[in-house]
Amino acid sequence: MKSLTIPLFKAIIKNRVFSICLSITLIFFICKGILYALIGSFVPLLFIITILCLFLFSITKSPGAFKRTLTMWSVLLILWSATRLFLSIINKFVKHIPEGHIDGQLGLMSVLLSMTFLIFSFYMLKNRKIILQE
Repeated sequence: MKSLTIPLFKAIIKNRVFSICLSITLIFFICKGILYALIGSFVPLLFIITILCLFLFSITKSPGAFKRTLTMWSVLLILWSATRLFLSIINKFVKHIPEGHIDGQLGLMSVLLSMTFLIFSFYMLKNRKIILQE
């Protein structure tokens, strides 16, 4: 277990941009899950805990399992970001919903956040093999 885990951790830490992208995305969803749990919805927190458990399990299992988990996380982020961007475009140009909560979730900051996560996820998807080769 240690013989596989330590080289993977070192490879991830060595590639700073990759580790920053992965850390930011995971920390963001942990914070989001905690905030939603505070208002009574535990599903987002359970979702990110499941993802974290998959990462921990896969990093101890094999490089192939870790690559599949990275691929799954990147694809989920791409889907999440693209959906938010699509909904923002629909809200802005097709049918504007003036409700404050919707406008807050689909406003300018949301678009910037979604674009950032889209870039991060494409970067992680593209460079996941580099991490495993080091």
